[in-house]
Amino acid sequence: MFVDPQGNFFYVTLLGSANVLKYDAWADTLVAVAAVGQAPANPVTSPDGRTLYVTNWRSDNPTLHVLDAATLAEREVLRFPPSLGASPHGLCVARDGTVYTTHEEAGSVFEIGPGGPVFIPLEGRESRRLQPLQIVLDADERFAYVTCLNAGEVQVIDIELDAVVKVISIGGNPWLAALTLDGSRVYVANWGKNAVDVIETSTQELVATLTNQTVGKTVFARPHGVAMSADGTQVFISNENTNGTFPPHHGGETSGNGNVVVIDVATNEVVKVLEVEVDPTGIAFGAH
Repeated sequence: MFVDPQGNFFYVTLLGSANVLKYDAWADTLVAVAAVGQAPANPVTSPDGRTLYVTNWRSDNPTLHVLDAATLAEREVLRFPPSLGASPHGLCVARDGTVYTTHEEAGSVFEIGPGGPVFIPLEGRESRRLQPLQIVLDADERFAYVTCLNAGEVQVIDIELDAVVKVISIGGNPWLAALTLDGSRVYVANWGKNAVDVIETSTQELVATLTNQTVGKTVFARPHGVAMSADGTQVFISNENTNGTFPPHHGGETSGNGNVVVIDVATNEVVKVLEVEVDPTGIAFGAH
């Protein structure tokens, strides 16, 4: 899910039904539904909130869909060559409108700007199945951080060079990530370690790992999504709990309900745990 920068609407992709939903963020009411591709993965708007981009997570028909955010009418479909762009998933948009996509099966990133698409191979894609899942730009939009699910890595791309300049080994299975409001750190939900990894952008190094052991109680259970609060003081981590690690107060459909863990950015301390429904994944924070 994604909240537009203006905080007026949020968008939800339904991977299994091929639909994108648009909600009024003030009234929490559904205002539009559109069929997008076969397996819409990530929705992100342009900085002005007028254009909605959606990746279509297919290996045989990898596409990026460009929609009018107001009406959800489709404007354009960009088709990637399957050998280089299979299974587009992660997505982000720079301030100048340049779009970056990750391709889980192809082990690659595409940069889509005024000059056309640029293919950016990740390190080791020819010899390993990296599964790049998400991409996050730093505050200056000079570097991009790419979580590689299967490799247990975060690869750093120099945007000016369109090339990987650093590989940060963190282990586990990193899923989604988010940049702090001050741009100093990237928080990574590590599904495979039941942990949250913290990367310092000034050094591009792993500086902290928050686990159930370091927290002193069982709160992390297959972390999936990451969202920063509007004021930048807290980070919210959605935990699927599909492995039954987190003991919910009430029973769930399978392994039990999931949760959202709230972390104080200044101290990296867990300040609250919110039990939610079964298997929470994507998470976003509104502007109000």
